Amino acid sequence: MKILHVFNELKPSGGEAMMLSAASVWLNSDKHSILSTGDQVGIFSTTLENAGYTILHLPFRKNLSFFREFGALVLKGDYDIIHLHPERASVWQALAIRMFTSRTLPIVRTVHHLFRFDGRLRIQKILERQVMKHVLRVKFLSNSPSGKRNEAKRFHMDNELAPNWYDDRLFTPPSSEQRAAARKTLGWAPDTTVFISLGGNWAYKNYDLIVSALSRIPAALDVIYAQVGLQGEGAPLESLASETGVTHRLQCRGVVAETLPYLHAADAYLMPSSEEGFGVAAVEAMASGLPAILSDVEALCDFRETVEGIHFIDPTPESIATAMVKFVMMPGDQRIHLGTTQANTVKTHYGLASGPETYLQIWRTIISKQTHD
Repeated sequence: MKILHVFNELKPSGGEAMMLSAASVWLNSDKHSILSTGDQVGIFSTTLENAGYTILHLPFRKNLSFFREFGALVLKGDYDIIHLHPERASVWQALAIRMFTSRTLPIVRTVHHLFRFDGRLRIQKILERQVMKHVLRVKFLSNSPSGKRNEAKRFHMDNELAPNWYDDRLFTPPSSEQRAAARKTLGWAPDTTVFISLGGNWAYKNYDLIVSALSRIPAALDVIYAQVGLQGEGAPLESLASETGVTHRLQCRGVVAETLPYLHAADAYLMPSSEEGFGVAAVEAMASGLPAILSDVEALCDFRETVEGIHFIDPTPESIATAMVKFVMMPGDQRIHLGTTQANTVKTHYGLASGPETYLQIWRTIISKQTHD
């Protein structure tokens, strides 16, 4: 198969991370290209290219020339299937494929987020999805039970469920020696309780609430919160920490080449998001042996059905602080046992033997059906 994946700007986020981990499964026999439609191709493009993907770039523009160029690119690539990932302009991209290609190509659209459109925009999105499904013959997928329910409730769609995944060869629990070495390298003392989050400081991630929670933790407790990812212009987390007197408890590590040493060195994973489409970073953390503290919101709450022992919280400083104190007071061997149990569970449900193979089956079924229609 020759498959074209269409993304926005390529960033180190959930969808792109899954593409990277699936390379070992998908690229053995099939050819995959990734088209970035962002203003910039994206900082994650080189990583994906090094993994074996062909990277293309066509910046999105709201004019007819873009869609002509997009259609020409699809036609020139002679692809067997097109996989659309962004919400932005997906209906127009599907229309361009139908208008500017010489044959009917199978098109798949994965809805990665829980879109809560209301009012006139919701009506517009209902119409777009119905046109894509019934007129443009686009196959819709959702990556979580919450996402599937949201699409049914808001947009009258019955998307097929294709859960996300992670690289279970890379993200594994550390040995005691690996953990000690990682903590030494990162400068974390053996008795310090380290909480960690992975990902950029986007508003819905609520990392500022974690910083606020640090001031509610008793001063006698030895606690560090490490945020790994983009902090944002003006260092807002560090500024908030300075204002609230918790600078000594916050470490913003920025974008790092490898996240695994940080996961191996930490004691618990924090994700107090207001919303998530799935929570790939949480799965990677649990797979690495970290017990998880997650917001009790859609998508993240889906893990209740598969993973025992997750501590669910409200995305408030008070709830976060209470959970952090609980984990600080928990004996270290109990935290490790809890993390190891969760790691075994997520491998069963979200490892490479699950998600990537599911997509292969979906693509092959669609192509076969399209060929015989």
